[in-house]
Amino acid sequence: KYVWQVSIPAFDAGNELHDRIAKLAEHAEKIASGIALPAGRKFETLRRLVRESVAASNPGRELEDAVALLLPTKK
Repeated sequence: KYVWQVSIPAFDAGNELHDRIAKLAEHAEKIASGIALPAGRKFETLRRLVRESVAASNPGRELEDAVALLLPTKK
């Protein structure tokens, strides 16, 4: 059973929104790779630190907005 399902479209290199999301994801990856993670912490804590750092960045906010445009919303 799925708690939630998201209909994620296949990547289309000719789609400007898909291209934008891919470029923003590259920026987010660079941000994530530059974060100094404290030793001895649980995986979940480290994942949260990375997620919060990316989300607080301009590319992270732009990525969230772009993905929101891509994914359908149920009403």
